[in-house]
Formats: sequence, structure tokens, C-alpha cells
Amino acid sequence: MYRGYSKNMAQCNGSWRAAVVLASVCALVGCASKVPQAIRQAPVGQPVVKEVRLEPQRFVGTRVRWGGELVELANLQGATELEILARPLAGDGEPDLDGPADARFIARWAEFLDPADYEAGQRITVAGVVRGTREGLVGQYRYLYPVVEADALHRWPEPVPIGSYAYPPYFGWPYYDPWWPHYPHFWRPYW
Repeated sequence: MYRGYSKNMAQCNGSWRAAVVLASVCALVGCASKVPQAIRQAPVGQPVVKEVRLEPQRFVGTRVRWGGELVELANLQGATELEILARPLAGDGEPDLDGPADARFIARWAEFLDPADYEAGQRITVAGVVRGTREGLVGQYRYLYPVVEADALHRWPEPVPIGSYAYPPYFGWPYYDPWWPHYPHFWRPYW
């Protein structure tokens, strides 16, 4: 009887281990990021956009990861150019639209990007190599744009606004709330 019991326990332990391994693999796959590796990790010692505007020849060929808010998208013959208002990036490369604007830059992407999918104001991060600068206009102002030949691009989803807690209508305290003694603190019973 004891041997049968240990044999059943061994089978049970094997099934349990398989279930734990399967759950771990599913958790890792579910947590896998769709953000490209070049976007998730910033190059060491990369310059900011303002530095490249001031000394463009010094930074030609330098690898950068920049991002911010899309201003305009232009499809050209054989490439797409994105004008981006640079913003500070979080550790994973996500732009902070509440942060101060650094400067504007142009990211050249070798493929067609549909303007219907890329609206002004979207948060975008690119990684690539600085190719120099180009003069353009912002309104009537002559502006020197750093140009990045992008090999990685990520469009961030719109942030979900944090709504306020929806309190139920007030019909007279304490008669409305079924958990009246705990009303000011929690909407569930203490017990």
C-alpha cells in the first residue's frame, strides 16, 4: 500500500512540475515586449538633438535613440520622412509628452508609412544613425533639422486616461450604503 501511494505521488509531482513549467512559459510569452530591442536600450553616450543641431559634423555616423511627438509625415520616392518634436524618453524609450521639448528632427524610414496610421501628436521613438542636418522651415522660421536614418521605429499606444472613481449617487448617509460602518474607507465589507 505504501508503494502504491508513493507511485501515485510521483505521478502527481511530475504533472505538477509540468503545469508549473507550462505556466511559467505562458507568463514569459505574455510579458514579451513588442518594442524592438534597439528602442528599448539607448546607445551609450548618445547626444541629444540640440547637441547635433549645434555641431552636426561631429555627430555624423553616431547611433542615437530619439523620440517624441509626431509633427508631420511625408512620403517621398523610396522613403518616408517623419518630422518629430523631441521629448525626454523613459528607460524603455517611451516619450514623455509632459516633458520639455528638446528640438525637432527628421527620421528617414526606408519603407512606406501610411499617413492614415500616423497622425500628428502620436508618440514615436526611432533608433538609427545621424546622417547630418538639413535646413527647413517651421512656419516662416528657418530651422536646421538633424536627420536620422532610422532602422527601428515604434509607435506607442495612446495612454489610457486615469478616470476618477465613480461614486454612487448619494441618497443620505448611512441609509444608502449596505456596508455603512465602513463607508468612508472601503466599498466592501470588512469581514
